[in-house]
Amino acid sequence: MAMVRRVMEQPEQILHIRPGRVVAQSRCLIDGKEYLLRVFVDVDPEPATVVTAYRTSKILKSWRYEA
Repeated sequence: MAMVRRVMEQPEQILHIRPGRVVAQSRCLIDGKEYLLRVFVDVDPEPATVVTAYRTSKILKSWRYEA
């Protein structure tokens, strides 16, 4: 839960999925391995609601690089 809160408070990236839903994501180290922690959030209700969160080792698949 602490990692999810940290990503929501200070995400490295925010991706807009559809109106009212975003993905806040950050890279993090867990047991010495780098993962991407993705937190899907409904931002329309007050307060915002976490829909789901997961970590993945496939960082390049979801990370958005600026051109």
